[in-house]
Order: sequence, then C-alpha cells, then structure tokens
Amino acid sequence: MAAPAAPADPAERPTAVLAVIPARGGSKGVPAKNLAAVGGVPLVARAVRECRAARLVSDVVVSTDDPGIAATARGAGAVVVQRPGALAGDTATSEAAVLHAMDAYEAMSGARVTTVLLVQCTSPFLTSADIDGVAAAVVEQGADTALTVAPFHGFVWRAEEDFGTEDASVSAPLSASGEPRGHRGARAPEGGPGPLGDEAPAVAAEGSAVAAVGREAVHAPSGPGSPAAGPGGPTGPRTVGAALPAQLSPRRTVRAGGTAGREGVQAGHDGGTAGRAPATLPPAHDAPTVARSRPGGGRGVNHDKSHRPRRQDRPQDLLETGAAYAMRADGFRAARHRFFGRTELVRTDAARVLEVDDPHDLARARALAPLFDGPATGAVPTRADVDAVVMDFDGTQTDDRVLIDADGREFVAVHRGDGLGVAALRRAGLVLLILSTETNPVVAARGRKLQVPVLHGVDRKDLALKRWCEEHGLAPDRVLYVGNDVNDLPCFDLVGWPVAVASAHDVVRGAARSVTTAPGGDGALREIASWLLGPSL
Repeated sequence: MAAPAAPADPAERPTAVLAVIPARGGSKGVPAKNLAAVGGVPLVARAVRECRAARLVSDVVVSTDDPGIAATARGAGAVVVQRPGALAGDTATSEAAVLHAMDAYEAMSGARVTTVLLVQCTSPFLTSADIDGVAAAVVEQGADTALTVAPFHGFVWRAEEDFGTEDASVSAPLSASGEPRGHRGARAPEGGPGPLGDEAPAVAAEGSAVAAVGREAVHAPSGPGSPAAGPGGPTGPRTVGAALPAQLSPRRTVRAGGTAGREGVQAGHDGGTAGRAPATLPPAHDAPTVARSRPGGGRGVNHDKSHRPRRQDRPQDLLETGAAYAMRADGFRAARHRFFGRTELVRTDAARVLEVDDPHDLARARALAPLFDGPATGAVPTRADVDAVVMDFDGTQTDDRVLIDADGREFVAVHRGDGLGVAALRRAGLVLLILSTETNPVVAARGRKLQVPVLHGVDRKDLALKRWCEEHGLAPDRVLYVGNDVNDLPCFDLVGWPVAVASAHDVVRGAARSVTTAPGGDGALREIASWLLGPSL
C-alpha cells in the first residue's frame, strides 16, 4: 500500500475503524499455530475473514514477523504490517504490536484511526457479529473500551499455600494509584496473562464483580449497594482472586451486577478504575470449630466456601473470552493498555469460546469446526483451483477394514466408481499421487491398476508430500489432499485443499476444508472427481 499525501489539516484526513490481528511466528506450544488449519482454513485467515465481514470495520491489519503468515494474511484480504524483531519475542505484548500497527497503517494509508480493535486469531470461532459488537460499543454507544465476555457459573478455588502470607487479611496491598504493589506498569505477553501477571496478591470479596486476569481473577464492584469511592472518583481498591480451572481457556471473568454491560470494569494498570469501590468484606475463614492444625487445603476465590447459594441466586459472572477488544484510538495511545475509562461488556455465545494455546485445544477446535462452521456454500474446489490430487489409501480408497487369510495375506476392497473417477482426473491432466505410510503390495498393485504413481512406506507423509511438490514444481496451495485419519493432519496443513472422506476421524473432518458425502472405499474419490470435472462424470 503506497502512502498517499496526507492533508495539511489532520482533521481532514479520512477516518478508519481498524482491526489489528497480532500473529507472530514464534509460537512454542503449537509450532506455526497461527497457520494451523481449523475447518480447512488457517487460524489467521479465519480471523481476517470475520473482521472483513464486520459492518463497522474499515480495514484489517495483520501484524507479523513471519513470511508464511504474511502471505496467508494477504491472500485472505488483510493489509500486512511487518513487525520488528523487538516486538516479536516471547515477552512481546499485544498492546505494543497494536500500537505499532496503528502507526504503520496511518503512515501507509493516510487515514486517521479513530477506533482500533484487537482481534486474536487463536479464537477460531469468533464471529463477525462479535467483532461488530465491540466496535459498536465504542463507535456508536460511547464506551471507551469494550471486550467480548461469556456467562460463567463456576466456583473458583485456589490452594491455600498459593495465597501467601500477605493475603491473611484478604486485603490486596495497593499503591497510592490503586494498583497492586509490585506490579506497576506490568504488561501481558501476547496471548498471555493480563497486566497483573501471575504474582498478583490474591483476595476474595463476596458480592464484588470478578475479572480473572490471565490465570487470576480481579474483583471489580457492581450493584447499587457499593459504597462511594471518595473525592477522587471511583478509584477504590481492586481485589485479585485465584487461578481459573484448567478447563477454562479464556483468561478473565467479570461479574455483572445490576448495571452489567453499562458499568465499566477496569482490569488494567493505566487509569485503573472500576465502576464503584468494593465493599470491605471479611475473608472466608473456616468454621470457628475447625482448627488449622495442618497446612494445605483450599480457599474459595469468587465465593465464600461456607455459603453456597443456588446458581439462580448468585450474581452472574462473565468470562473474558480473549477474542476481541475495541478501544478509542486516542485513549489507547495515552493509556497504552486495552482497558481505560468505561469498559463495555459484549456478551457472546459461551459454546463458541475456545482459545488455541496447546495441541489439545487445536484438536478440540478441529473436532468442533463441523458443528460451528456448518456446511459452507461453495466450499468444494473446482478444476480452476487444483493442479494435483494426492490420495491416502487405507480408509480413503478402502473402508479401512482388512481381511487376513490363514497364511497372513491381507485383502482389502476398493470401489469401482473410484477407479472411474481417478481415470477421469488423469485424462483431465491433473497430477496424481497415492501416498501411504503402509508398505503393502496391495497399495502398489492398486497404483499400477490406476496408472498412478505410489509413495508408500513413508514415516513422515508431510515431508514426502513437500518434496514431491518441489520435484514436480507444484504450488502446495493448489494441491488437493484427501485423507481419513490423524496421520493425515500434517499434510492438511501443507496444502490448499485438505479434504476428508465422510468416514474420517472427527478431528480430521474438523481440519478439512471440504468433506465428501461418501465414506472411504465407497465412492469418495469419484465424488471429488465430480467436484473438479462436473457432476456428469
């Protein structure tokens, strides 16, 4: 994007609501995480797609240091900002990346960013409606900041030894500015915990709002019964709670009081305010008759363990999803943090809340993709999209069953319709390959019958596929790979058209860009040939 001449008066510059997607290349939990395919689409491309579909978003920027991510983002329609190395390390913050991207975008476009969105591509089921929700809160409803939240009903606990001696009175030591001492100016690494960090003191206050920061919970007051904050405004002390349960991937919870959604909840350090000051409440001690004779045990964080109200009688806690945030651009530049002023809570579907931080999260996302993405119109390739078709054998060209006779010889069944489909693909000029981990004369015999080359007995199908593409001068994004089991997933991540047969493993179907209606060994290859060459095949 060439930089246009900027008007002399900055007020005359066009304005923009800018969505920024930080996507560095150095992920350790899941290598190349931001390029991992969910529903057949890389995570970064999914985020770009939803941002571009949002009504209020003017443009989408991906901030990255990785050439592969940059190419994928451009292909999805985003503007790419090259992130400097100083902002791409393990301690890099999302805020720093967004500030850099804003400045770079304004220099390139000549536009003035008035509202900026931070969108995390590690939330694969984020929707354009979620993005429009946080944008509208700032652009149309006058909020300073906004975030996506989801209902949360869990009781949060922390091991007693993790509270520390300073928490004996359940009163967080705060600085004069209302910040927990020892954490002034702390910043969260990109995709990591919130600004308070993992060492923030822990306290609990029943009836206050809860905002879990990283693996911690921050209690912000809510409801009309909270006392006034004093002459300086509502800058009373904040309280910090315990680690969220391991199954809760989102980072924070916020308890909504009587004015939920309109009351700002401040979880950051810069301009750290919460709607009203929390009441001073006693800690949740054990019953007086129980002596603390031994160390250990646990303590409730967002509840008093001696009082267990029914779910319908408890205040509504809201979990920060970590997916989308919106900020006034001028306020964000001044605060250098995603929370300041009045923070609006934008509720989203709790069932869609998932953050990809480790391989198990990625597997769940792939398994859920067919449920949340649904059948996509036009989600099958045509001949114009594909130069080569690579086929797994067992479970794709067969039904995955093997018959063994008394002498140990193996027999499998194949589908004649698949043979017709493969022959049609070969006549149409597509480059074909059968790729299998099994060393089996049956695979070689089938290849000879179909006049298709075979690579079998390979431990790393993805490496073999990559070398084959290089040898044949094929662009991987124009290769269709069809498979059925988890050992096909690395190949799915390499190609432009990963296809699963209907009988494939759930995770494999979730990672596929397209799924056949026919199961393996029952005409799936014939169906794929009809996608590429027409239904009359």
